[in-house]
Amino acid sequence: MSTKYYLFKRSNGFYYLGFTDGNRRRWKSTKCNKKSDALAFLKSFKSESLVVRKPIRLSEFLDLYQVRVNGSIRTSTLRTYTSPGKYFISVIGDKLLTEYTVHDIENSEEFTTRSGKSRMVRVRVPTEGIQTERTLLKY
Repeated sequence: MSTKYYLFKRSNGFYYLGFTDGNRRRWKSTKCNKKSDALAFLKSFKSESLVVRKPIRLSEFLDLYQVRVNGSIRTSTLRTYTSPGKYFISVIGDKLLTEYTVHDIENSEEFTTRSGKSRMVRVRVPTEGIQTERTLLKY
């Protein structure tokens, strides 16, 4: 899929570069209020290669998360956050984050309830004024 670029002048007088990155639309300010300067920015931007993030596996994500929050939260809290992920890997397998489906999650819940090794707990979590339900695994 080729990347499409276009310029757009916003009401603040500055030109913005719009482009597609995979299936996402992204915006970058040119910091220019003249069209000729914005076109020059577009040419230089096209010549630069966009940073492509390598997809990571769930286990890599959990390791990265542990490194990033180490020292910010208690060890017991970190264990509470990471152990369901590790259990999920043991049940479903270690895949790229983009490859997990709703079917995988349903299979893990079904396995969890059938095996009797852990129990499911429904918790109401307030999120910006909206009540949502989240399922937590308790061991």
